[in-house]
Amino acid sequence: MRKDEWEIILKCASAEEMDEVPAALIVDSPWIPGYVGMDTIDYYSDLEMWWKSHRKIREDFPDVIFLPDYWVEFGMASEPSAFGCKFAFYNDRPITIEHIVSDSDDLVDLCNVKLPNPRRDGLMPVVLNYYKRVSEMAKAVGEEVKIIAARGPLNVAAHMMGVTELLLGYKVHPDEAHKLFRTLTSHVKNWLEAQMDAVGTCEGVLLLDDIIGFLSPADYMEFAHPYFKEIFDAFPLPVRMLHNDTDNPVSYPHIADMGANIFNFTHERTMSEVSKLVGDKVCLLGNIPPLHLLTRGTPEEVEAGSLACLQDYGRKSGVILSAGGGASPGMPGENLEAMIRAAKKFSAQ
Repeated sequence: MRKDEWEIILKCASAEEMDEVPAALIVDSPWIPGYVGMDTIDYYSDLEMWWKSHRKIREDFPDVIFLPDYWVEFGMASEPSAFGCKFAFYNDRPITIEHIVSDSDDLVDLCNVKLPNPRRDGLMPVVLNYYKRVSEMAKAVGEEVKIIAARGPLNVAAHMMGVTELLLGYKVHPDEAHKLFRTLTSHVKNWLEAQMDAVGTCEGVLLLDDIIGFLSPADYMEFAHPYFKEIFDAFPLPVRMLHNDTDNPVSYPHIADMGANIFNFTHERTMSEVSKLVGDKVCLLGNIPPLHLLTRGTPEEVEAGSLACLQDYGRKSGVILSAGGGASPGMPGENLEAMIRAAKKFSAQ
């Protein structure tokens, strides 16, 4: 990330009034290989080609801040791979992951799983090795890796046993669920710490977890909020991002207390609605429909929809124009340019 880009993110995280609303986008392996015309396995396995792809999107879109920032990821497989989840590679799409248990009652045994070592287990040591090299490559072009990322504990649990079985399991076996979530919370913290050590320039974290959007208010406060707060409290950094794009606002009033100061959420909720729920201490990162508009819409539709998002929000503080989620496969570059135009047009009003 360039110095000027990082300064913009810092100001947004502090809810400062901006002269110009920035445009940013969470991008990873579902979008980047297809956009640059690269085999997905090459993207994952060839660091030189990976680096060229990240440099190309920055050269093509210099006015977009890409988040979390030179993200080294293997789809969603890095964290669950350390627990023995099998994963499969494909030439034209991201990695898929197999569950290690198949029934909610298996939570009774799964809760005793051993805490992995991120420097030794699964795909994580490969990610760390890449990050060490990527950090030096970024410095050579005058940039730094400023933000690292991890899947949240409920997200990792869902990859281990499936969403349906997890949601049933924590209701039937609450004590065992808490035991598993405590282990996974430690796992996420250890994983973030290891990435920070590998990078050496990190000043922000991104936590991604959609499963919190499947819980009731009472279940969220018991089974999710304390663990997410523990993770963010462990990293008192200036930038603390949360991604959850499920259409359930159960966590919204608690995000500031959780410790996040930038929130990426679903396009199914309006900017003004979410702003009222989360309060003025959290910067909103959104809120353009990533598939139906940014990917399938025309540039004219994207510009109009993006402008409408910002007009609904109504101010230039505490906001970053983005998708209501990550970049979808097949999103055309001209639509990203249209999003940028909308941000500039709103800022000039």
